[in-house]
Amino acid sequence: MGFFLLDNPPRSPQFYATRNGTPTWAVGVHTSQSVLDRIAPDTGAENVAGFISRRLDPASYPCIVDTDSTVMLVPDEYTTFSVATSGYNSRTWSIAFAARVEDLDPHDPATQAMMDRAGKAIAEMWTRQGVDIRSAAYWGGADALTRPCLFHHGDVQADRSDAWARHPERSALDAMLIAAILSTPTQEEDEDEMKSVILVDPRNGANYHCTGNTKVWLSKVEQVQLLTFFGVATINPAPVAWIDALATLPR
Repeated sequence: MGFFLLDNPPRSPQFYATRNGTPTWAVGVHTSQSVLDRIAPDTGAENVAGFISRRLDPASYPCIVDTDSTVMLVPDEYTTFSVATSGYNSRTWSIAFAARVEDLDPHDPATQAMMDRAGKAIAEMWTRQGVDIRSAAYWGGADALTRPCLFHHGDVQADRSDAWARHPERSALDAMLIAAILSTPTQEEDEDEMKSVILVDPRNGANYHCTGNTKVWLSKVEQVQLLTFFGVATINPAPVAWIDALATLPR
């Protein structure tokens, strides 16, 4: 695995090669609109990383995603300058969407593609660090200083609103990222086998067994209980746009 800021040393300090404290491996989620406004129209993850390598003020992340690429900037164990609130940089890990918050839309394929990439990157980092993905995949805010979880930059730093902390569809976007994390195969699973989840439709309470781009309606509570017994995760509520986008298979 290559690391952009090691291969392209930054003009000004953007990381420490150590941690001042034991990491919780909580994940701060960011959007990078302030950078995109300066480098438009070249707004992909690689171009955001390139700007970070050239900038003269401290602001960086370990990982950036866009619709078709994931750029790792530094190893997990490095400290980046991601959150201007005491304690977070030394104890947490951050990921940035190469996107403006106003462009995020749970119905949009570009947003869905970035969510998939971010979920995969987070799940892989947690797997590398021995974190239990199922227990960590929740939005925890200040819990980030004591245990692995997800948090919005805007929820822990008063002068920020990213990633989508103030978005009108925050709940759907929050659920999408959790679903993307839980849908990523772990090292113990066959990489060729798509992991499944149970989606609960907030409109009517219906349960669907989702695998890949398909869903099957679970008409009996016993079906839900059996899948749960075998470790299938549940997303409740699931984003309506995601449910509707899946092809329905007959039982």
